[in-house]
Amino acid sequence: MKTYQKNIFLFVIIVLFVIFLTPYFGSLYEKIIGHNVSASFWGPGNPEYIPGFMMSFVFVNVFFFAIFKKPIKYSLIALGVVLFIDISIGSWVDGVFIDIVLAILAFCFAKLIIFLKSFVKI
Repeated sequence: MKTYQKNIFLFVIIVLFVIFLTPYFGSLYEKIIGHNVSASFWGPGNPEYIPGFMMSFVFVNVFFFAIFKKPIKYSLIALGVVLFIDISIGSWVDGVFIDIVLAILAFCFAKLIIFLKSFVKI
């Protein structure tokens, strides 16, 4: 498989996982922060939409880029875009802090999986 085909495949996988995980991260956001949504002008005021999408986008991008050993700059670009959107809509503490913590957790989780995979011969 050629490099551009692998990148397109990775993009499709990331999009599908982001769409699938958005409601779960939205409900997690609602349990942590509450129903306080500062992104109300971006759409409906339900945390499953904008905050859930932002959280799943950060987690899935950082996780898959770390698993497939892409350069860290791709993860930082994805995180930077989300942080810019969070800052522009005014969700400083709840959006920015949670996204940074999720990026760190996703990176550590991916490195743990890579470490554990080195012990298992597949």
